[in-house]
Amino acid sequence: KGGKKDESSTSSNPFAQVVAKPEEVLELVATREKLERSLQAQQELQEVHRQLKEQLAQQQFEQSEIFAYLNKELVQKSRAVAVLEARVQELELQVQSHQSDFDNKLMEEKAMAREMTAKLAREVGKYEKELGDLNVFIAKKNELETELDDTKTELLRERKKHEQIISELERKTVQEKERLRKEMENKIREAKE
Repeated sequence: KGGKKDESSTSSNPFAQVVAKPEEVLELVATREKLERSLQAQQELQEVHRQLKEQLAQQQFEQSEIFAYLNKELVQKSRAVAVLEARVQELELQVQSHQSDFDNKLMEEKAMAREMTAKLAREVGKYEKELGDLNVFIAKKNELETELDDTKTELLRERKKHEQIISELERKTVQEKERLRKEMENKIREAKE
């Protein structure tokens, strides 16, 4: 009877077991704190993951913008080259009667047009290679998570550099077109005389 009385008093007091086993209580408290820290760390990692996804999407968008711009530039430069080559052919017809006088100048025009085409092709190839390198860079997402600040700075610097190069190319192309136009006008004037 005495044993049953002890059991009934223990079962009626739920804290009796807790008091009897303080190590388990401490372990439960420590486990709960670890769980809370783990949940907080999980939330922080999810936020970092979300931010990285947004940054990756932004980089992919910027990359597609750069591709579109470069393709547009390539089309424009190709058209310009086609116009120049057509003009060279036109000049060849006009100059046939004065072939001996214009041979050297015509060869220079052709060489300049080929050189300009080759230069543009090299520059576009260079940009495509740099953009290909960006694709490889994007694929290394784990490295991006640890070096994100440095990468942002580098991408901004590269973008400014690309804009400067493209601006310089446009300026040179305009100058070259103007120079060719003046030379062609002079040749036409000379041919008419």
